[in-house]
Amino acid sequence: MGSRTLSSAALLPTSARPPETRLLALQLRRNFPFSQQKTVYSGYAMTAAASLASAPLVAFVPITDKDKALAFYRDQLGLTLLSDETPFALVFDLNGITLRATFVGEFKPQPFTILGWHVADIAGQIQSLLDAGVHFNRYPGMNDTHPLAIWTAPGGTQVAWLSDPFGNVLSLSQSPSA
Repeated sequence: MGSRTLSSAALLPTSARPPETRLLALQLRRNFPFSQQKTVYSGYAMTAAASLASAPLVAFVPITDKDKALAFYRDQLGLTLLSDETPFALVFDLNGITLRATFVGEFKPQPFTILGWHVADIAGQIQSLLDAGVHFNRYPGMNDTHPLAIWTAPGGTQVAWLSDPFGNVLSLSQSPSA
């Protein structure tokens, strides 16, 4: 039996699939033993061995300049540099999580948060970062009137945004229970 390519529709229950994929699902059930169906239908029969829930996370952030990245992530944010893997990445420790600041060609930064930290004292953390030369983003109608550029979400979470030298938007957040 040859390899088959499945569309994302094949992961849906048969009744929710478009008609053209229902026949494929029935053929797969007939042609694959149940153990292989678990792999094919992993969204519904994830085994403990296949789960990523307990695997360590690795975060990525795109960068274009080594010196600017070191000055910001190490010197201003205070992250520990684990290794310099130039020309591929600078590897930092994020409290036990690996951050790979990956060298990329030209790229267009996105307008949304790509990396964030949950902090216990957002005002104190912002003040420390301001003292280190970090600037916080202000967004009209959200955090533009707060002296520390903090926005309070409807649920009470406080959020502040900053950008790295490459335009990547980062954030700090504090939950109302902190």
